[in-house]
Amino acid sequence: MYRSMYDILNKSIDYRNEYEKLWDMIFTGQYYKWENRKYTLVDWFDKMIVEWKYKGMKCSAQEVMNELQLQEHPKKNPEEEILKLCDFIINIRSFLNFKKQKIDDEADKAEMYNIQNYHFKQIEVPHRIYVTDKILLDLVCEILESLNYEVLIKEDYQCFIIKKNTDSEETAKVIEDDGIATKILQYNDYTIVNDIEAKRTILKHLADYFEQQKEEIKKCNTILENNINFALNNFNIRHNNIAGKNENDFMKNINESEAIKLYDKVYFLMLIAFRLIALKEFEKDIEDIKKKNF
Repeated sequence: MYRSMYDILNKSIDYRNEYEKLWDMIFTGQYYKWENRKYTLVDWFDKMIVEWKYKGMKCSAQEVMNELQLQEHPKKNPEEEILKLCDFIINIRSFLNFKKQKIDDEADKAEMYNIQNYHFKQIEVPHRIYVTDKILLDLVCEILESLNYEVLIKEDYQCFIIKKNTDSEETAKVIEDDGIATKILQYNDYTIVNDIEAKRTILKHLADYFEQQKEEIKKCNTILENNINFALNNFNIRHNNIAGKNENDFMKNINESEAIKLYDKVYFLMLIAFRLIALKEFEKDIEDIKKKNF
């Protein structure tokens, strides 16, 4: 049976093969040029790591990769491993792009001073960084898209890979508190899909915001407000419901997998509640327009 070139090219993805392709690209693809020398992503990061504020006690790119347990050939689930490698690439690339901006700005200033005042020698003028890594970034984006993930940039050059979730994205857009909006999106971070403590921590932050908005939510939907409040107090989120004065048999007897599913439901209910507040504001805006103009 004849298959078009598009059918062939769009066959199911072999993530093990794509992982090894990415690995080869970051170690051999010389996409970055600075001071007349070409660098791979790993080499360039190695040169700039001293200024990476998240390095801790790491002194080289290889140390960072060892800590992240990144290897040339994925030994576990290749889909999980490729997400981890993409995470490394987009974060390091984001940091290096931040450095490029600073170096290019210094070059601009030096050249301006050279013309106006100081007459620098050519060697004293900082060289710009030239980047041609579109093929690498495009492949990372295609891989993330195929797995239904996207990139969230939190601050400066810190990035997170999160599961695409229209409800989360739309809710984050109408939240005026940027910190809470970020927490809403981070709940879908690929690294905490099965991390009950990380999810609990985020839900506690959202619970604080819920408490501030509780009366408004109650006006919109009393049952919803009551159910969320009950869940926060009894599902080991606000209080320790496993032991101590607030313990209950329900939370003591369910396993971690069941608790995670429960947390995901509470998270979804909170998204609905937060959007109800925005909906009320939107309705008020329309009512104001009706009264003033019609």
